[in-house]
Amino acid sequence: MFVRHLDHLNLYVADLEATIAWYQRVFGFVVVESGFSRAPFAILRAGDAMLCLYQGEEHRGPGGGFNHFALRIADREVWIRTMAEQNIQVSYGTGEITYPFSSSWYVDDPSGYQIEVVAWKEDRIQFPA
Repeated sequence: MFVRHLDHLNLYVADLEATIAWYQRVFGFVVVESGFSRAPFAILRAGDAMLCLYQGEEHRGPGGGFNHFALRIADREVWIRTMAEQNIQVSYGTGEITYPFSSSWYVDDPSGYQIEVVAWKEDRIQFPA
């Protein structure tokens, strides 16, 4: 296979500056490019993960079927501390959801996009045999 991982996620957001600040504070993303192309935009990066953010409500895609995206983290304790420091509330479930090989928290960004934050046991992706 030639596909290795998700390259980026492109989102329309209600308030570009507030959304950038939130992703910086909560997940450590940095702005690597910004400007105007049909609408104000910014490209954020954290490690190999990239988000392309456009300010605007005009596009929801065919069927508007977006559910959530997931960000993988390496340190569960740092995430728990960040949630407390940034007053991040879970939007699905009652907190940490434990799966056989991972734990997840579901939170919303300032535009209402749901993010699944995933911590794999031993920082290794695995599934039942």
